[in-house]
Amino acid sequence: MALLTVISIVLLVHSLYKNEVNANIITGITLSFTTAEWLLLHAHCAMDCNIVIPIFTLALAFILLGKNGKGYNYVAIILITLMTYCYVGAWIVLPLLYIGIEVYLYKQDRFNKRDILISSVISVILLVPILCYIMVQFMGVKPFKFLWFSVVPLSQTRASDSMIPFNGNMINSMIANVVSGISQVLTGNDGWLQESIPGFAVFYFMMFMIACYGIVKIIKLKDKNNSLIQLISWVSISILPMVLLVEANFTHWSLVLFVLSVWSGIGLGFIFNNSSKKALMAKVAVLFIMILSTINFTTFFFKDFPKTEIVTNQLPGYTINFKDSKLFIEHLNKLHVDKYYGVPIYNQNQPNGNVELLCIEHPSPYKLNQFEEKYQNQLPQNIQDGSAAYIVPKDQVDKYPQFQSLPSKEMQMNYTKYIVYYNKN
Repeated sequence: MALLTVISIVLLVHSLYKNEVNANIITGITLSFTTAEWLLLHAHCAMDCNIVIPIFTLALAFILLGKNGKGYNYVAIILITLMTYCYVGAWIVLPLLYIGIEVYLYKQDRFNKRDILISSVISVILLVPILCYIMVQFMGVKPFKFLWFSVVPLSQTRASDSMIPFNGNMINSMIANVVSGISQVLTGNDGWLQESIPGFAVFYFMMFMIACYGIVKIIKLKDKNNSLIQLISWVSISILPMVLLVEANFTHWSLVLFVLSVWSGIGLGFIFNNSSKKALMAKVAVLFIMILSTINFTTFFFKDFPKTEIVTNQLPGYTINFKDSKLFIEHLNKLHVDKYYGVPIYNQNQPNGNVELLCIEHPSPYKLNQFEEKYQNQLPQNIQDGSAAYIVPKDQVDKYPQFQSLPSKEMQMNYTKYIVYYNKN
């Protein structure tokens, strides 16, 4: 995820250079993205919804490169189509975005009517699997097999969790959502540690103001022939449904943050392009804040953030450091007992569980029942028959006196210490 994000940003900057965009604008956009705390946080977490940003970035880069060859434009259309597989919250903007990009390519004389038809057919073919899923999941069609894949519904979805409430006064809900989103953008904090680190309000506020400055400057210049400005304008209009209808936070609004980062880069470019004495003072102030904030953020991100993130998300049985978890299980297995109780990693069939243990141990699918019997999350009230290990958080050992007669070892996982009592008889 991190590598893909870096490649996408590098390719975007390269495409700006190939389009002979003003050097100051290129510098501004480069600085805007390479110092964007939201992007650094977004790119370090490999969730399915997060991949929408590098895919979108690559799509825009290929559109800009499309000036040098029609093949780039086809790749861009394919990437925009594949965004439907990235994140359900993006669905609401994709029809308008897709049509807008096709119109943009047509007006730029990069696509003719035949190209629009061919690219549309390609997109329909790429959308067949997800359209089949939508019919089964949301339209009541019975599960079926199509070619080599089976189409079945999920037991539950989180699609509604991404949207504002549609009951009651819709206008009030949309206004409240926009206000909440702007507040998050200005403060750099959406309340989720995975996406934002509180304490960077000055940087976010400054970049938002510079984005507004860039938009105002473009409106005043009325440069209708600039391909970059036309493209980002189309994209900005396309994401308006997301601003109104998708619940505001940095994950749901990742496309919005991306567009704002482009506009802030354009705004920075106008500041760098101004040679007046007042502009010189503005340049120094902006660069000073950007450098200071980036150093501060980077220090916290690499030094304290991993521990803070894990501790904040340390729900019972929930782990976040896969390598640490795997090492913990390896040490447990060296005890060579038949069962493990109180394992702080959820089993597949436990309440609110997931499949982390399956990823770590790779059991045979024919032995899943044995696997789930071997690793159990709950601690029993008494010592069980047979060989077993009992994993107790160190700060809770007084609650389990029944195990204290057994041999024990101290272990650690995700900054939490455990006393592991074991009985090999």
